[in-house]
Amino acid sequence: YQVQVAFLGDSLTDGYDLATYYPQYITANRGIGGDTTAGVLERLQVSVFDLEPRVVVLMIGTNDVNGNLPENEILDRYRQIVEAIRTTLPDTKLYCVSLIPRNKQLEEDSEIDVDHTTEVILRLNPEICQIAETAGAQYIDLFPLLADSDNFLLPEYSDDGIHLNETGLAVWTDLIRPLLT
Repeated sequence: YQVQVAFLGDSLTDGYDLATYYPQYITANRGIGGDTTAGVLERLQVSVFDLEPRVVVLMIGTNDVNGNLPENEILDRYRQIVEAIRTTLPDTKLYCVSLIPRNKQLEEDSEIDVDHTTEVILRLNPEICQIAETAGAQYIDLFPLLADSDNFLLPEYSDDGIHLNETGLAVWTDLIRPLLT
């Protein structure tokens, strides 16, 4: 069999039960909790290239932001990931999903400075869009569908302030599913 859709990313992807949301497709979940752009770059061969999926849905970078990595480094690795997928699998459709907002109240127990990470995410997303468009991939802007007027994650979409719950995953699914037909 051939994988039709591979989802590639970190814990946001890892917690996405693809069989529930995309039962009509042969999917592969290539999300690993805690992963970064560097980690994805290192595992592209086994996570994507060996599968030769028809579609790749990429969402990566939130852990780079949490780790306060320099934005230019994050974007450089993101660009390398996108270019490697486009070069190695030129017929595969690539969707680059925006980084998503965080919720301060739900996230209060962690050491993450949500005000700071929000500013960084708001700077990175237009750059990710540009990288995608330059490489002939499609940018999917999930951020505004999940954010309140202050750019924080709406509490109904998450139980911990970072990861999407079933309601949040349904928003992501509603955005992706029509693109897969």
